[in-house]
Amino acid sequence: MTFNFSNFWTRLNNWEFWPWQVIYFPVFLYGIWMAIRSRSPFFFSTVNPGIEGGGMMIESKYSILKQFNPELIPKTLYMTSPGNFEELVEKMQKLDLRFPVIAKPDFGERGFMVRKMDEPEMLQNYYQQAKVNFLVQEYIDFPLEAGVFYHRIPGQSSGKITSVVVKDFLKVIGNGRETIGELLLESRRNRLY
Repeated sequence: MTFNFSNFWTRLNNWEFWPWQVIYFPVFLYGIWMAIRSRSPFFFSTVNPGIEGGGMMIESKYSILKQFNPELIPKTLYMTSPGNFEELVEKMQKLDLRFPVIAKPDFGERGFMVRKMDEPEMLQNYYQQAKVNFLVQEYIDFPLEAGVFYHRIPGQSSGKITSVVVKDFLKVIGNGRETIGELLLESRRNRLY
């Protein structure tokens, strides 16, 4: 693969394509400074008091979901590992949770171990291999997924939405001539991934 200055320049000017280590290094240094200044290594945990550790990392997805109205979240089962697969099947039947489902670790980051399960055998394999507690959730097949960043200052009655991120998968449309790799390279955004 040859060096492409256009890709390099685009990457350099769009921090979303930078390695996470580069992005978080200055945040890490600033965090050390704030910990010294506030005399507490966990100063950040007061930002999200409803989430263990302030949502910085290693928070339980299930404990966060339990804070919402059940009508606003997908049907969700919390499963411990190791466990009994037959018990999982019984709980799914009680909840009327049908395939396909999504399985994901209760503690996880950036899509790690998140899988769509189309049939019981897939879920059973996942369950046998998972060494962590995990969630089984109703698969929601909406055409759009978005992340909404909302914040509220303590003591205020309402907050603000400060950003919305639409999540989209890479995709190409075949033309019968070019390979998938060639089609991916035609899109600037796809090329950077």
